[in-house]
Order: sequence, then structure tokens, then C-alpha cells
Amino acid sequence: MSDEQESLVPPPRTSIWKTRNLWLAVLRMSQLLVGFTAVCLAGFTAHVFLGDWFHTFTFTLFTFIWTIGFLAYVYITLIWFPKLYSYWAHLGLEIVTLIFWLASFSLLIWECQTWDGAQIALVDTLEPEYVAAINSLPKQDAAIAALRAATALTCVNWILFGGTLIVSGR
Repeated sequence: MSDEQESLVPPPRTSIWKTRNLWLAVLRMSQLLVGFTAVCLAGFTAHVFLGDWFHTFTFTLFTFIWTIGFLAYVYITLIWFPKLYSYWAHLGLEIVTLIFWLASFSLLIWECQTWDGAQIALVDTLEPEYVAAINSLPKQDAAIAALRAATALTCVNWILFGGTLIVSGR
């Protein structure tokens, strides 16, 4: 076979799958990193606002722990126990994880709206000295900014899981 004929031969299909698996691994690591960052930001907000009632953080933490378990299942079964791997279980768990991140995103949006609405209601109904006393909570502005950032990151993670669902579902 001449050099010209060899260049016309397409590369074997396994090289495509190796590249795909590399990109999936990079996406999975970014999902973990973005999820961890979102949990840390929501946790900071819960800490500042004395989070006894901050159920959104709890659900976001649960979603992150679920994500760790899901990714552990995928990688452990694919690498060490391939006979235990089930494509349909993987697809079902991926869908459930996608729904959990969507629910975390919507709860964090609700929290952001609640804080914005409460701030507007305080300014409209109370006298300025009472508003100043209520707003004197240390790091309140940073906590609300962290809550907004956590909301954006859960949206990014939801989009990343949607992308991996499409790629894994093929």
C-alpha cells in the first residue's frame, strides 16, 4: 500500500471512542467541580443567615452527594466491574441526576427571589433606622452574592448534565 492510499484509509473507530471518553471524563470532572463550588457557596449563605431554615442548601448538598454516588457507580462499574454495568441503569440515574440539579436550580432561584422581595418589602414598609438594623447582619451582601453565584453554577451543572445525557444516551 502506498503512502497516498494509506492516507485515504479512515482511522479505526476505537480512536473516536477514546476521544469521546476523554471528553466525557473532562465533563464529569467539571460537573464535580462546579457542583462542589455551588454547594460551598450555598453553605456560606446558610452559615451567614444562620441556616436553620435554609432547606435549599440541604437539597443542594443532597444533590451533590447523589452526583458523587452516581459518578462512582459509572466509573467503578466501567473500569473494575464491567459485568455489573447496565446501560439502562446508567441512563436512568443520569436522568434522575439531571432532575435533581434542575430542582436545586429552581430552589435557589426561589431563595434569590425571596431575599430580593424581602429587601424591597423592608425598604417600603419600615422606617430607615429599622431597615439599617435588619441589614446590619455581617457579610449579608456577600452571602446574597454567593447565593446568586450558586444559582448560576447549578444552572451550569444542569446544562452539563444535559449534555452528558445526550452524549451518553447515544
